[in-house]
Amino acid sequence: MGAKRISYIDIIIGLAGGVISTSIGAIVAKWLDIASRPSFNPIKITATPICFPNKEVFIQCSYMFEIKWKSPKAPKRLFVTKSMLLAENAQGWVELEGLHSSPAPWGYGYHYAMDIVGKESLVVLFLNKNCLKDLNNCNLFFPVRPINSPRWEWDPRSNLFEYNQFKNRKLKIRVASRNANGTEIPCELAKFVERCIEACKSDQDCKKYLNT
Repeated sequence: MGAKRISYIDIIIGLAGGVISTSIGAIVAKWLDIASRPSFNPIKITATPICFPNKEVFIQCSYMFEIKWKSPKAPKRLFVTKSMLLAENAQGWVELEGLHSSPAPWGYGYHYAMDIVGKESLVVLFLNKNCLKDLNNCNLFFPVRPINSPRWEWDPRSNLFEYNQFKNRKLKIRVASRNANGTEIPCELAKFVERCIEACKSDQDCKKYLNT
């Protein structure tokens, strides 16, 4: 029986098939890696009145996220593990175009990094209570991370910015963690502030400051 000749075409087809198989395998592996991770699901903007040590009241505007597992059409009782519902070392970041860029603290204890199961809110900015009545007389500040500190603390020297000067600038809110798929929310500062004020009007503790 004679040996079968292998042509250059056979070699090329074999190599192409190997490359395609490897590429498909890599794509599937990447998809499975992403699908098996928890994700940050944006829920809503929240408003919380905060009285600082100098007795001045500000409205804390935050974005609430829920840690969810988003893999499609997979029975949760079979495939979801505890690690898929936990965002380890979750962190946030906020940027206002041309003005501010800094890590942002979580509402619980104002920590900059924490493990999250369920829901938690990222603190984006603070509005003085005048903003609830008159946006033309509205000031705000961002919680800037202190150097070498794991959590944010109020500083009476925080820079106040006039809302009207920056209301049309782009605001970015980003969250991510060691094991979870991160997400970024772009919007205008004006839209975010308006939604925070709307949230305040529907909150029992917050809306009492509307007429003070």
